[in-house]
Amino acid sequence: MIPPTTALRLLSLLAILLFSACGGGGGGNTAGDVVKRYITAVIQGDKPAALECIDPAKRSMAGPMLDMGIGIASGFAKMEGGLDSVSILTVEAQGDRARVAYISKTKKGVERREAANAEKVGGKWYVAP
Repeated sequence: MIPPTTALRLLSLLAILLFSACGGGGGGNTAGDVVKRYITAVIQGDKPAALECIDPAKRSMAGPMLDMGIGIASGFAKMEGGLDSVSILTVEAQGDRARVAYISKTKKGVERREAANAEKVGGKWYVAP
């Protein structure tokens, strides 16, 4: 069995590789907003919300990896009482690219600090590989 910390680190890598973003409705359209919505959807197991966060041109490619990432992340979050929060720590932007550091916290108090890259495409932010 993979330790929860290792599994969630793998999940974060999967999330980054999904070319994902939340450029659409529901909240602001900053790099931090996009990462927060996407990570929250993945950890909560909300595939439709996560798919809304993926660049429409890349959604069909993201499906299988998204299923795997959601399975891992939501499974471990459930073992830890569910997701309590996702908070953005820093956003370092240069033009249309940004590095977003965030912390996720479960209801049992387990915290994980991770980071994701984001890029702006057509005026909307997306998580980038």
